[in-house]
Amino acid sequence: METVKVSLGDVEALESNLKNAIEQGGSLNSLISLFTIAIEAHHPAITHKSIWALYRLFLQLLSEDHGYLEKAATRRSGTVRSWIHERTSDYTLLLCSLLKDEEARLRVRAII
Repeated sequence: METVKVSLGDVEALESNLKNAIEQGGSLNSLISLFTIAIEAHHPAITHKSIWALYRLFLQLLSEDHGYLEKAATRRSGTVRSWIHERTSDYTLLLCSLLKDEEARLRVRAII
């Protein structure tokens, strides 16, 4: 399996693109890429940056009125709403898994 090198700048660019997608009602599929980076990162700084980026993005999704979490009026909006809830659950599981990480800073950040 080939290891892809990801930089802090890559995480920042992905977060910026997702922030714009949320504001414009665009695709959120790149959240999966950000999750993958957070899970597979070989450097604590990349994991740390990724989990905080996910936090900010979920906060934006849940706190602003972008129509993503409004009551599902159509099948498509219901599907998107369910998908967001699944990703939120994935985020919670990711944070819980970090409580067992070898890197102490990641364990601490998972509970802050």
